[in-house]
Amino acid sequence: MCSCYKKSVPDLHAAYHFCQPGSGHKYCVNKTTNVQACIMGTPITQANCASSYGSDWVAECEHYTGGCPPGMTEQ
Repeated sequence: MCSCYKKSVPDLHAAYHFCQPGSGHKYCVNKTTNVQACIMGTPITQANCASSYGSDWVAECEHYTGGCPPGMTEQ
């Protein structure tokens, strides 16, 4: 499960760019905190975040399988 977060606003996580419809990945969102994550087979890299969102975004991944974690819903 991966997302990119903005260095200056660490609570801001984005992942939609990697989990667009038809990608075969699970796009998870916590509507309360607006945190996004993508459950995928290949981790997002720092270069992916920089090219998709800007150089001030950092890749963050953790091993996770299954559906969206508690507090998040699949979109």
